[in-house]
Amino acid sequence: ELRPNLLQSREFLAWIWDKQGNEDEAKREYKLLLKLDPLNKNIHERMASMKGSSVIVGTAKYQSLVEDLLGNPQVHMKIGAIYYEQSIYLKALDEFQLIRAKNQTKEVLMVLGRVYEILGRVDRAIEEVNDLIEIEPQSVSLMIYLARLYSKNSQPEETIRLIKDAIKVEEENDTLYHSLALAYMSVGQFDQAINKMQKAIAINENKDSYYFELGALLERTGKFELAIQSIKRSIELNPMHSNAHNFLGYMYAIQGKSLDKALGHLHKALSIQPRNGYFLDSLSWIYFKKGEPQRALDELKRAMVYTSPDPI
Repeated sequence: ELRPNLLQSREFLAWIWDKQGNEDEAKREYKLLLKLDPLNKNIHERMASMKGSSVIVGTAKYQSLVEDLLGNPQVHMKIGAIYYEQSIYLKALDEFQLIRAKNQTKEVLMVLGRVYEILGRVDRAIEEVNDLIEIEPQSVSLMIYLARLYSKNSQPEETIRLIKDAIKVEEENDTLYHSLALAYMSVGQFDQAINKMQKAIAINENKDSYYFELGALLERTGKFELAIQSIKRSIELNPMHSNAHNFLGYMYAIQGKSLDKALGHLHKALSIQPRNGYFLDSLSWIYFKKGEPQRALDELKRAMVYTSPDPI
């Protein structure tokens, strides 16, 4: 009944009812229209000028009534929501800012934060969410959202600080330690990252992705044997973890030993993702290490079909 594409038809129908002197039906249609288009000045004027109305268009009373309606936060919230759903973010922003100026609510601050983020103004999104955290200082979800915004804004020290604050609230939340590990990894603090990833595993020892990421961190710090153990555990928990099979095969190849095992892991990885260029590149490297240059070249050519050439 209130589909937007019926606005013009309803407005015309209301106009006909009005001209025929059927004010009740005309008002009913106008009120329905105002639910979807509460800022329509023409409809306000028509309703105010109908015979049964005690308000005269252009008078101070009329102007006051219009301003009361247009200043209603619920009206702006509905209009802003419509614009947001239609991805008309600048207009949505205008509506939500009007509410923000009059009534600072949790809902408005959150929506403003998301709109600013979408528009690329991460700095403004951070301001809104910071204000929101003052209202809900113990909200872990808000801390993590704000931490992500700081990360996007190239402020890793704030990201780390917020995740630490979240851990103080939920000390047994493995996902928070995992997030903190990734934050440390992003700034090259690999020892700290390893420590936090191990804490995440201590809380939840059945998550294959944790062991895989721990293995990657250990490999980056030169602890190859420990890395291999961690990747193996990841595969034990999830035999279909194609990236783990690729990584394990690649590490065996780097060490120049267990090349047959390396080959087996790459074949498994490619059985899961047969068009993965990175896996084919690893397979090429294994054949090269095995002293089979032609097969290595063939696999490298296949890899280049699915991935961009390495510029190095």
